[in-house]
Amino acid sequence: MKPASTGAVIGLVITLSACAPFEPRRGIDTAHALTAERGVGGIVAPSGDCTSPATALGEAPIVLDGDRALAVALACNAALAAEQARLGIANAEAFEARRLANPELSLGAERKDGGGTRIDFGLAQNFSNLILRGPRTRLAEGEFLRAQQLLAGRVLELAAEVESARAALVTARQLDQTRRLIAEAADAAAELAERY
Repeated sequence: MKPASTGAVIGLVITLSACAPFEPRRGIDTAHALTAERGVGGIVAPSGDCTSPATALGEAPIVLDGDRALAVALACNAALAAEQARLGIANAEAFEARRLANPELSLGAERKDGGGTRIDFGLAQNFSNLILRGPRTRLAEGEFLRAQQLLAGRVLELAAEVESARAALVTARQLDQTRRLIAEAADAAAELAERY
C-alpha cells in the first residue's frame, strides 16, 4: 500500500470515528413543545423543598392556585422525574448507537538477518459494528422518540390529574360553604321560631 493511500485511509477512519458532542438535554425541549401545544407548561426543576408544596418553587409559602399547583406538581412528581431519567437513558443509548468504535492501529518493526527492517502497519475496525450501525441507530432513535412521547404524555396526564384535583377542591369548598349557609339559616330559623 502506498504511503499516500495509507494516509488517506487513516484520515478517513479518524474522520468517521470522530466524537460528536453529547447533548444531555436533547428531547426535553421537544417534549416541552409537545405539551405546550396542548396548553400545559413545561417541567420545572424544583428550587426548594418538595416536602412542602408551597415552598417547592423556592418562594415564600403561598396559596396554590391552578397554575402554581401544576408548577409544583411538575417540579416535584417522582414519576415525572423517572420519565425524564428514562429519556436521558434513551438519549445516551441513541448517542452510543451512532458512534463508531475506535479503530485499532498497530505498528510493528522487525529486523531481518540480511540487514533490512520490515515495518508492519495495521488498521482494524469491527466490521459487524459498521454493518449493524444503521439498524442499531434506528432502533435506538425509535426508543428515544418513544421515551420523549411517554414523557410528554405523563406531563399531560399529571396536568389532568392536577386540574381534576383542583376542581374537586373547589367543589368541596363550595359544598362546605353551602352547608355552612344552610346551617346558619337553620340556626336563624330556630332562633326566630323560639321568639314567636
